[in-house]
Formats: sequence, structure tokens, C-alpha cells
Amino acid sequence: MNGAVGYEAKSWKASSLEMTAPTRDLPVFDDPDEEKPHRIRVAIIGAGWYGCHLACVLMDHPEVEVDVYERRSDLFLGSSGGTQFRLHLGFHYPRSWKTRLQIIDSQKAFIDRYHHLLADVDENVYAVAEQKSLLDFGTYVQIAKASGMSHSLANPTALGLTNVEGCLLTQEKALLVDEPREYFRRVLGSRLHLNTNIESLVRDVDAQVPSHMVTP
Repeated sequence: MNGAVGYEAKSWKASSLEMTAPTRDLPVFDDPDEEKPHRIRVAIIGAGWYGCHLACVLMDHPEVEVDVYERRSDLFLGSSGGTQFRLHLGFHYPRSWKTRLQIIDSQKAFIDRYHHLLADVDENVYAVAEQKSLLDFGTYVQIAKASGMSHSLANPTALGLTNVEGCLLTQEKALLVDEPREYFRRVLGSRLHLNTNIESLVRDVDAQVPSHMVTP
């Protein structure tokens, strides 16, 4: 890095947050005698699944300082704690090969890292309606097989379902809510800043040392 970039926060309003991990590899310094550049400082706005996971990944790199800012009083009070808690394995997206591939490629790494934050589901059923479905059940099953998604066929009547062409059982798990809150609170520690409403970011390219984000 040729210089540090400072940020001062003044106004931010958003109803949702989408974040992706950096696309470039972060530098790793193995030689203690090697001259190290300025530390990388990262501010993440939003303490949902994306924000908390991204912070934990960055914390694996000792040259990165990361802080997470959440305008609410606790973690997971947005969509991460208020929508369905299904750990998708690809069955929800039969019409998008790209989405299924992304899910299949990432699910093992997610389960390996957060297996303790998941719960089994006794009956996880996907059904295709007899009428007005954009996909017939036979095609749906073939897509699942071609994508390598483990499943078993089920009898709709035995499950108490009506007006469906067919259904299958999957091994998708459920994401817990309270446990991730406790886990990320503990892992992030002082890096987590609750009740902090970031309203804007001002970039200061002349800053020699990045400034902390501030609230009104």
C-alpha cells in the first residue's frame, strides 16, 4: 500500500445489506524481519450473517484490523434473524444452474465452519404443484440428480399433501438464531459496535493513518 485511506462516517441509511468477500488474496507475512506495510483497516456495516462471517474471515489475517458496526441493539435483527432459516443445498433454485452451482460449491465450507450453529430437520419436503408450476416434477427430479443433490422420493398422500404432482425429501438443515448471536458476540468481542448508526462515509485519500468511523 502506498498510503493509508481514512474514513469518517456521517450518514448512512439502508434497509438491507449484501456483502461479498474480497476477490484478491490478502498478503501474508511469514518473515518477522520483513518490512510490513501499513495494516489494513476494514469497517463492515451490518451485523447479519454476511457481515459477521466476513469479519471472521478477515480476522484470520493478522495484518487486517476489522470492526463491525450495527445500528440495532443486537446482531441478526434484520433479514438474518427474521426470514426462513433454511440452509439451502440447491433445491430451491431448479431454474438457475449458476445459483445451484454457487450453493453446492460453498455449502461444505459453510457446514465445516458453522456446523455447531445448525440443526437437523425431521421432514424437509420439496413439492411441485399439479397446476401452474413453471416446472414439472419429473424435470425437477432430473435437475436434482444431474446437480448431485442428495434426496429421496416421497409419497405426497402419506405426508398429507394434496394438489401436488410429486415431492421429495432432502437433508437440508436449519440455521439457528440465538446460538449464532452468542457465537459472533464472543468471537467479535470489542470489534462489534452495536447501537452505532453509520450514516455516510467520507474518503480521505490524504490521511496518513486511517481514522475510526464516528457516529453523529
